[in-house]
Amino acid sequence: MKIFSVCLIFIFLFLLAAPAAVGSIRAHSDEVSTPKVTAGQVDEALLKTVPIRFLPSHPLYFLITVKESITRFFKPSAAERFEFDFILSGKRLKETHSLLNAKELDKAGDNLSRYTKRLRKMVEELEKARSQNQDIAGRLGRVSDGFKNHEILLVYFLGQDENLGQNLESAISEFKNAVSSIDKINPGLKDRYKLLDGFNVESEEKIIMPSPTISPLSSEATPSLRPRRIIY
Repeated sequence: MKIFSVCLIFIFLFLLAAPAAVGSIRAHSDEVSTPKVTAGQVDEALLKTVPIRFLPSHPLYFLITVKESITRFFKPSAAERFEFDFILSGKRLKETHSLLNAKELDKAGDNLSRYTKRLRKMVEELEKARSQNQDIAGRLGRVSDGFKNHEILLVYFLGQDENLGQNLESAISEFKNAVSSIDKINPGLKDRYKLLDGFNVESEEKIIMPSPTISPLSSEATPSLRPRRIIY
């Protein structure tokens, strides 16, 4: 009887302690897996990014877009367009930060999509510059240094609002792709960007549709359906 009572007490204490232990493990797991940046790091990253004049929600913002397109068009080489696209991508992140502060979540998400597209163009120009043997060493150094600011702002966005959703995931994925592209030229670059190592964009599962079952045509009857020949 005493042994039975001791067992009951032990089970009772275990049930009381289990939820607290699980909560502690989850909190520790979240702390380890979720990257974080300080307000000072964010402010410094914004200061190092080129200034912005209008936000995308401003009626005159189209003038900024026109100016950027014309300026890029007259860049004489892929190497120069590569660096210019990097500068524009930084502006998109700075605009996104301001849009989030203004509670314009839809505009912020759209702007992250523009950031993703700009990074893709940047990588395309990098490949063109390499194929044409253009001198990109100095530009790669400046872009590599500036990417640290991109990483800080992307991590900041991760902790702000879940409504950014797929746009933010795509932006982070494209950022990693751009880093990998530069790392092929300057090996070891990836080691400088550790904040987003724990963030993995889940790949969509391929849905395999079952092939439709083709029923036999009336003119192609199966042996079991062929009419029997009646002999009188």
